Amino acid sequence: MAKSQERPIIYLIGASGVPNYGDELITAGWLRYYAEVLPETEVWVDGPRPGQSSVLHGDIHPRARFVDTLYHGCWNAPSEKVEDLLDFGERVANDPGLLPREATGIEEFQRVALVHVMGGAYLNGMWPRHFLLLGAALGIARARGVPAVLTGAALTPLPAVGSDALLKLLSDFDIIDVRDKATLAAISDSVPHATCTGDDALLFAGQDYLNHQTRDKVLIAVQNDMLTAPLEQVADYVTRTLQLWNVADSRVTIVESLPPDDISLLPLLSESLPKVDVLPFSHLWRSHFPAAPRARWIATRYHAHLMGAIAGGWGVVLPVGGDAVSSSPTDLIDQGSGWAIAPDLENPLPANRSTGVAFGGKLPRMRSAKQAVASTIVAKAREARAAQTTPR
Repeated sequence: MAKSQERPIIYLIGASGVPNYGDELITAGWLRYYAEVLPETEVWVDGPRPGQSSVLHGDIHPRARFVDTLYHGCWNAPSEKVEDLLDFGERVANDPGLLPREATGIEEFQRVALVHVMGGAYLNGMWPRHFLLLGAALGIARARGVPAVLTGAALTPLPAVGSDALLKLLSDFDIIDVRDKATLAAISDSVPHATCTGDDALLFAGQDYLNHQTRDKVLIAVQNDMLTAPLEQVADYVTRTLQLWNVADSRVTIVESLPPDDISLLPLLSESLPKVDVLPFSHLWRSHFPAAPRARWIATRYHAHLMGAIAGGWGVVLPVGGDAVSSSPTDLIDQGSGWAIAPDLENPLPANRSTGVAFGGKLPRMRSAKQAVASTIVAKAREARAAQTTPR
């Protein structure tokens, strides 16, 4: 017990456990990374559903723990104003009395050697309560004198009210590395040390995460949350696109990134496409991402775009909400994914049958940029740990 209490903690904050494939991919990657480079530490993962997160990731790191301490702060904050959320988060980090049922977890913050807020698209104006996580992260770091870092974040849209307070707080993070150019443009004036090396998954999403045994040639990864068009209209566009691609008699697979939302298209497609299969999230997670040669995609999911491109596939991103409303798909295309964004839901785009090197050969350079960020994080964590353990 004494040894456990002395061991430093890396406190990872993310959105693991929902489950959503992209968030789980990022969480798994950072757990594996920290197990390799800082094996002497514990890693605590704070997410909205720690039980499911433990099922998905419990065997990756030998000293991983899964909690929802700070998410209880989000859910129990007395206000939805950004300034109040940031302030409450900082106070929660150092006052167990504010969340008495989470006091045992809050007291463990005394062992934290690094606070790392992982990326994704959950920290923006659409879910303001999540900004408490940033306030709490900085509160822990300030109290302990350790680094606070934020990586792979898609922060746009910024909150309509309170963005000044958010930007001021972000400027105090030791490392800010964001996912897309829109986020960088929104924060760079206030956070001049911010960088943009893309999604966190770029650091990890290699061959270990691909399933080359699959034979799925046409895949669909379309969400039904946050749509800006009726689902029936989306289904009609998908059907007409597949007809244009001449795949009506071929196997079509719906990839479930977020269960059960992502299979909502199934009954709408089955009438015209009798050979529609579903790749459930559980199978996707255990068997890894389908990577058939020359696969073609229709997607709204950001990580289907990212992983499909890494696997050498080509696809069309639909402009119907969710991740598609941000600049992130455009960023991936600019980086060399080779995919296309449909300009509307009227005219289907013809299939691009060409394949080539993932991201036009830029993938090693993209990963190198992410590795540089990760190495800087580890160096800062080691410096802070050394300072804590040096006798005065």
